[in-house]
Amino acid sequence: MARKKIDLTSAAAKLRAATIKGVNEGAMALQAQALPLTPFRVGDLRNSSAISYARMISAGAAEAVVFYTSVYAVYQHEGAPGKIHPGTQMKFLEEPMNDPQLQAHIKATIKRHIGGQFRG
Repeated sequence: MARKKIDLTSAAAKLRAATIKGVNEGAMALQAQALPLTPFRVGDLRNSSAISYARMISAGAAEAVVFYTSVYAVYQHEGAPGKIHPGTQMKFLEEPMNDPQLQAHIKATIKRHIGGQFRG
């Protein structure tokens, strides 16, 4: 009987790396979808958009954070009174994150990276 050894440590490292790549690409896709929806006056809020790139937060989960550093980002996101330019909106980050198409894109991106680590 032939036996094949599988290096689980190497496989786990490849899986973590692929997951992090996929989560990072998902965060960049979220940021790209949120920016055009972000209200602006002079661009400070839009220019404060940033990403804290992915890290493993447990054995089976990675996390990346898309955020705004502007002091009034939360106020604006939750619906500050005043003029909102056409095409922009409150919930400019939350709404794209909950979009089923973006969720599917993020899942497909992670799956693609994981699959790429274990081919051939």
